[in-house]
Amino acid sequence: MENTLYLLRHGKTKDNQEHRLIGVVDKGLSEEGVLEAMILRDNIKKEKVKFDTVYSSPLRRAYDTALLALEKANPKYNSEGDPIFENGQLNLEGISSSIYDGEINIDDRIKERSFGHLAGVKRDEVIPKFGHLYRGQSPVWTVDLIPEGGESLQNKYKAIVDFLNYLNINHEDEHILISSHGGPIGLLKWILEGYTLNDVIDENKEIDDNQIKPPHGKLIIYESDGTRYKHTHTVG
Repeated sequence: MENTLYLLRHGKTKDNQEHRLIGVVDKGLSEEGVLEAMILRDNIKKEKVKFDTVYSSPLRRAYDTALLALEKANPKYNSEGDPIFENGQLNLEGISSSIYDGEINIDDRIKERSFGHLAGVKRDEVIPKFGHLYRGQSPVWTVDLIPEGGESLQNKYKAIVDFLNYLNINHEDEHILISSHGGPIGLLKWILEGYTLNDVIDENKEIDDNQIKPPHGKLIIYESDGTRYKHTHTVG
């Protein structure tokens, strides 16, 4: 199973630009996010990257990023040359792709974690406003804290491990694109680099958000030698 994994965090949304937690709320790309996906498309073509299989989160910001980056769709533009949005979602038209003509497989395991009542809250306001509910900590990257009405980090970690095991069993010597979100892509990076959730628990500290948070609209590439994955380079 010497697969090559291409990890892609979706293009930005307006909430990302405002540093707000989004979670499972189905926010669409912003104009900046559209541009990031289109630039990535150009870089994929320039680098002549080809994919055998593509997986995406069901949330529109990840799915639309995959459509744009893979040249399977173009934004519709108004007379002033700006992308058209309807009810907060990008208006797309399908085209014939020169990059990837296969299916985009939707997988719930790689959608973002639910942040419950913290959805929409700015990241730097979580502790000042809600820290009293969570021992003065942020439950976003703390292993044993669960946002009210949300999903635990441990539960999402298990989903990502299950997804990776699925890839290893069902794919061999393939180039696989995974279009997802900051949380799942961050956990994928964490796992592929040899860490487990127990490493975080044993250290009795929060995961450093900046340590594993991936950039938007970039391909982070990990190659396997059959026993372990290694980060080789980034495209975008």
